[in-house]
Amino acid sequence: MNQLLSLLSAGALLLVSPSGHTAGFDCAKANSVTEKAICADSKLSKLDSDLSVTWKNASDVAIDSAAMKSFQLQWIKLRDACGADTSCLGTRYNERLATLLSAQSAVETDQAGNRLEALMEKSPGNSTDAEGKRCTADKRLCVQVVHEDADSPPLIQIDSAGANPSTHRFALSNIPDAPGDINVTLWPRVLRLVDDNGAILVGVEVNLSTSYSGGGGSASELRLFKVGRDKSTFHDHEVLSVPIAGSLLIRACFTEQDERRRLGACHDEYAFNAMLGLDRAVKSGFPRLVYQTRATSFPGKVSRDKDSLDRPPLHKRDLVTAVDQQCTYKRIFHFEANPGTYMPDHPLPDCSNYTAP
Repeated sequence: MNQLLSLLSAGALLLVSPSGHTAGFDCAKANSVTEKAICADSKLSKLDSDLSVTWKNASDVAIDSAAMKSFQLQWIKLRDACGADTSCLGTRYNERLATLLSAQSAVETDQAGNRLEALMEKSPGNSTDAEGKRCTADKRLCVQVVHEDADSPPLIQIDSAGANPSTHRFALSNIPDAPGDINVTLWPRVLRLVDDNGAILVGVEVNLSTSYSGGGGSASELRLFKVGRDKSTFHDHEVLSVPIAGSLLIRACFTEQDERRRLGACHDEYAFNAMLGLDRAVKSGFPRLVYQTRATSFPGKVSRDKDSLDRPPLHKRDLVTAVDQQCTYKRIFHFEANPGTYMPDHPLPDCSNYTAP
């Protein structure tokens, strides 16, 4: 179970086992026959470490993260069926690594030829690589977020290889000045346009987190920018901004009586997740984008607009995760040349209960 949690964690750490081998989980806590066999074998430990890193990279760019986790759980069961057979374990690891590496470099295309590609982390063992830089599988395009100093806005840097290599930087504006912690990370994808002189869409996720008595929240906004070049002159502007994730935990118990009335469920929980992909039906011109969201609350259909303690006592049937149908939706974004931004086919509902910490 310890390894399972490590493999399915976006921030899995690489720890050193007592035998001196590096594995993708804490060998001091290995308790199954399979885990002990991995820790005792340097080659298997290295494979497990490689898999942990590759899993993180593939998860970062996955269109369907739930399916990714499901396949990983299935693979762990298949691997554990090997027991302590090192030959069998080696085969299972190599098979899974090949599958995940393929998933990392997968390209999503529409019928017009627009390409949504993964940006993969550069090798951590190469000291010449800039921290946070990600590149396409063909290494012809690399993107990173640059933080020069605390008083200046972050920059997006794009490095293009080929016959005419170039580097372009532009500053991010309108970073929210809000209470809590804000950080800007790279969207791990790039959209190459087929009909606009080599223009691309790159993006960042603006992440906000805050804490308060007995709870806290976080939210991420995806901002996409179109970047192109006319001869030697670059141009860039923002074309889309949408919520991409949200998570909130709000305290709902203040006394032992509250805890009994809520059957121990002493927090209201809210979650919002969104995915952005290509509309593959486009046959020509600018790509359309498919935006799909899912919003849930626990226990049941709670609301931030109402005091949870005013509700009747909870029953076991209430301890379920409820899907908010209004904030679980699909939109198609199309590009409008004037004003040069993406517009949805229908207005987006107000889901600030999930996306505003």
